[in-house]
Amino acid sequence: MCASSREAMLYQASVFNPDVEHMFELLAQTVSEPRLSDEEISEQLISAEAQLLKYRDIFYRPENIVVAFSGVDEKKADELVAKYLRYSNTSASPSKLVKEPAQYTGGEFSLPIPEGIEYRGEEFHHIYVGFEGVDISSEDVYKLAVLQMLIGGGGSFSAGGPGKGMYSRAYTRVLNQYGFVESCKSFIHNFTDSGLFGLSLSCVPQADRVMAELIGYELNLLMSRDIGKGGISEHEVSRAKNQLKSSLMMNLESKMVQLEDMGRQVQIYGKRVDVLEMCAKINQVTRDDLIVMAEKIFTGSEPTIVVQGDREAFGDIRGMLARYGLGKTASASAEKKDNTTSRSRGWF
Repeated sequence: MCASSREAMLYQASVFNPDVEHMFELLAQTVSEPRLSDEEISEQLISAEAQLLKYRDIFYRPENIVVAFSGVDEKKADELVAKYLRYSNTSASPSKLVKEPAQYTGGEFSLPIPEGIEYRGEEFHHIYVGFEGVDISSEDVYKLAVLQMLIGGGGSFSAGGPGKGMYSRAYTRVLNQYGFVESCKSFIHNFTDSGLFGLSLSCVPQADRVMAELIGYELNLLMSRDIGKGGISEHEVSRAKNQLKSSLMMNLESKMVQLEDMGRQVQIYGKRVDVLEMCAKINQVTRDDLIVMAEKIFTGSEPTIVVQGDREAFGDIRGMLARYGLGKTASASAEKKDNTTSRSRGWF
């Protein structure tokens, strides 16, 4: 299979050991010596063949490629790479690759309901609120991963069962409490130069006006040290850490996932990080770490807000978040709602 992301192109295959050489030959030809016909280019809506070839000239070079094998002897792997991964243009000067770190800015974007499914009393409206996270090489990545697992996420219907995160905050504090919320999910994206972390919700259109308040209220509690008023508890931290380690171990049971994970780690770190080392770093995360991490994320940058639905009905989203102390420019003296009175408005 072939998959692309913001920072990498991945070519991956799974075969029996006797067929490894034949499969690698095909992948190597695809990467280093592809036959790009005009018909294929037009099918992919590429406007100019020259642009595609320039892209390949910049990125598809030996110094940018990581080759990973699973279940193949190292000596055999070296032989296959030397035999099939050929580059005839390595002596040519490559086009200059300019690497500028991403600059997070925050902002807001609103999308209308797609044509054809306008209001019929059935569709949901959606809101995403994100903040700048951490890059993949940061030591804080494990703390943020635990925080994301603690918040969790899902839909209003679940068949349950072990490992579904039914005790995460998204379920216990949002989905189980407010019937007008269809889904509530935390999200985390870590890149080599930055990251994103936040919360997404889907709701019935009549609840648009209270979504910003609900998000602000719940994210603000993650920065609170008062467990009695909804702050993070030691029990929640322990459960989130165990669930993160369990998820990590279960995913790595797949050889294909192992292979991809190994390749991406070598690409980013220059080495493979053992799963036991990851689990050890997860074990070191404390409740105080998560509270400090929440403060760092939710007050270290301006929010990124994406809405699909009736934008006017959502009200002043940025202003409501600021009232809960969220966002870099939120005034330190801004009125912060008391947790005991925050349910007095509308459904709250």
